[in-house]
Amino acid sequence: MRRGRLIGLTAAVSLIALAYGGYVWWESRKHVATDDAYVEGNIVVISAKVAGHVASIHVDDNRAVKAGDLLLRIDPRDYAAKRDQARAAVAVATASQQATRSETQLTRETTAAQVEEARASLILLRGKKPPPATGQTSILVPLFGEGDAEIGVHLACRLARR
Repeated sequence: MRRGRLIGLTAAVSLIALAYGGYVWWESRKHVATDDAYVEGNIVVISAKVAGHVASIHVDDNRAVKAGDLLLRIDPRDYAAKRDQARAAVAVATASQQATRSETQLTRETTAAQVEEARASLILLRGKKPPPATGQTSILVPLFGEGDAEIGVHLACRLARR
């Protein structure tokens, strides 16, 4: 009797172990596990030419894509604002250039008029007699030669009486 119980208990434990082993084997078919596995595939780095906020995505996860496929759209508002700002800077620079050209022309004309006025004054002064020597007088000293726009320096001097 003892022997029959021992055989029955051994058979029951063996049956339970066999059932548990079958269950583990059945579940292990669903899950792959290994210590030295590797995945073979192509890894490609994707980067945008410009930075910005993503407006829309045109692909799904884990889908194959081909060269030239549209992946996503970047929000164009930032770039439109920068483009408009650059156009405004160009317009300001163009206006500044035109203003400088007109100011340069005005300066040339003003300078030419001042040169003509100085020449006329010089011709007029050369034709008059010098003022009488009474105390202080102004003497016009030409710095350049005849025919040039002569610039003079007024010297105040006291005439010495002898």
